Amino acid sequence: MLLHTIRSRQLTFPPEGFWDAAACHIEDNPSLRTMAFAADERLRFGIADRLATALATAGDPTVLAELADLRDGEQGSLMHSLASAAGHGPSLSALTWECLDKDDWKGAAAFARQALTAGSDDGMTRLVHAHFDRGKRKVAVALAREAARAGHGGPLSTVAESHMMAGLAKKALRLALEAAAAGNTHALEWQITRLVYAGEFVAAESLAREAAIAGDAHPLASIASHYLEAEQWAKAEALAHEVAATGHGDALSHLAAEYAKAQEWAKAERLARQAADAGSGLGMQWLADIRGEEGDWETVESWAHQAAAAGAEYALNQLVRRLLEAGELDTAERLAPIASPHELPPPLSAVALARWNANERERAMELAREAAAAGEGLALAEIAMLQWEAGEPATALALGREAAAAGEGLALAEIAMLQWEAGKLDCSEELAREAAGAGNALALAEIARRQLEAGHIDAAERVSLLAINAGGITAMEFIEDQEAYMDAFSICMGHGLDAQGRRTCAGGTTDPDSPLHTVDLPAS
Repeated sequence: MLLHTIRSRQLTFPPEGFWDAAACHIEDNPSLRTMAFAADERLRFGIADRLATALATAGDPTVLAELADLRDGEQGSLMHSLASAAGHGPSLSALTWECLDKDDWKGAAAFARQALTAGSDDGMTRLVHAHFDRGKRKVAVALAREAARAGHGGPLSTVAESHMMAGLAKKALRLALEAAAAGNTHALEWQITRLVYAGEFVAAESLAREAAIAGDAHPLASIASHYLEAEQWAKAEALAHEVAATGHGDALSHLAAEYAKAQEWAKAERLARQAADAGSGLGMQWLADIRGEEGDWETVESWAHQAAAAGAEYALNQLVRRLLEAGELDTAERLAPIASPHELPPPLSAVALARWNANERERAMELAREAAAAGEGLALAEIAMLQWEAGEPATALALGREAAAAGEGLALAEIAMLQWEAGKLDCSEELAREAAGAGNALALAEIARRQLEAGHIDAAERVSLLAINAGGITAMEFIEDQEAYMDAFSICMGHGLDAQGRRTCAGGTTDPDSPLHTVDLPAS
């Protein structure tokens, strides 16, 4: 494999020998899985199926089943059969559907039962629905109850909904309750929603409690929200406490936020603390955010810390944003390092940019580099672009490369396109490559698109492959309009590409290692 990839290092479509080596020598399941999908994406269907079959033989039939869903007719059916032989439930369900398409009811029932045993109730659900549609309601109910006894309430929910649509409300309700007892509350939720919109809240609450007993407290929370909208605070709070008793505190958090909006802070804080005890920090987070509008930063910070401790990951981030908006840069800077780094913009980068905009350039650069050292290169990238706009291209480029070293290629990508606009094409492509090396392939993809539009098919091919290799982005993905896509395809055809996307002899290349020569070759 290494020998084959030396010549194809920059290509996304390696030659046949690479795939043969992969199929012969890769043995560990994660690598087989990765290579199977990689082969399929490159239209190497035979190799993909071969690798997926090897995985199924090794006890992991999921890839084979996923690829089977993408294949038509007998090939897909054969692959599902192989996956089902390895005990894959969804494939057994797929074979159930195939039997139903052929009116093979006996075979469908057999596969549906096997699928249930393997953990998939999709086949039985389809079978139940098919029996109901042809008037065999008793058979449908019997099969659904069989599934429920095996721990799958989905088919019962389906047959309950079918009874409701047929106007058989009482039967539908009984079946929905049976389904809930088997762990599936979908049909019961449908019943509850119907009752709520009909204004029958007492009946809706009763069914919602049944759903809560079955492990689904969402209907009770939904009814509590309806009471809130109707300003029936006492009823809303009572239901919110019932929901919290099941371990879901979000309903109390919502109620706390409504009290906070009404400036009833004591009630709001009490409910938010109760929500936190039930595992929801959202109440404290929302209280902190609402109180932040008043500038009571000491109280807000206390609540934000409590919210974060209760699992509201972005409570401190919200506070940092509020502080920056209010110009409280010192407090924001103190809190930024302990806020979640997973939000955009990252908090430390946001503080760095705020310092820059406040003309505290030296401190801004210190914070930006501190953020970059922690893997947040956004501030450096943004400052780089500000320097470019200020007429400092050398400084901008240096900062852009610092940001890229921290994994943020945004500035280099933007500078690359500015260089392209200025006619400096070689410089533009070089910067786009650097940006792609930092994980941002957008400039390469845009250059490829522009080359394609200009009819420079060889350059477009080369740069597009670099973009794909760097980030899975092709120039074609940027051509959203179908007519424009067809125009681009016509350009390809005019430059020696056949209908399968391969170079023809007329196109001037018969190189077997050419990516477009091999991209669509069916694998044997």
